[in-house]
Amino acid sequence: MKLLNINYNRLLLVFVLLLTIFSCRKPERKIDFQGHRGARGLFPENSLEGFDYALSIEKLTTLELDVVVSYDKNLIISHEPWLNHEICAFALTTDPMNFNLYTMTTEEIQSFDCGSKGNPRFPNQKAVVTYKPALSEL
Repeated sequence: MKLLNINYNRLLLVFVLLLTIFSCRKPERKIDFQGHRGARGLFPENSLEGFDYALSIEKLTTLELDVVVSYDKNLIISHEPWLNHEICAFALTTDPMNFNLYTMTTEEIQSFDCGSKGNPRFPNQKAVVTYKPALSEL
């Protein structure tokens, strides 16, 4: 009986040790490769050209984008809810709210070039004549 009790205790100890070891393992973390606003370091942000390039990258797992609602209730791909004068070519104004997207139709929004000006923060970005696309175009 004593021998059986010792074997039982050893077996229990091994089980507890194995349980402890396996419960302490960290789960494998996968890296999330994102096309942030398309590929804004190389193409105009939130442009169809940038999204096409990002989707051509084999390891890409996420396409990150923001949307705003236009006056005619379309979802427009844009980070800001207005036209950003730093990246979109248009007559400068003192009030960026004059170019608030929710007050403009899709046609009005897409009449602005938001790519050929480039982005000073991304010197490798290609200048491309482009517009803010509707989500349905993606």
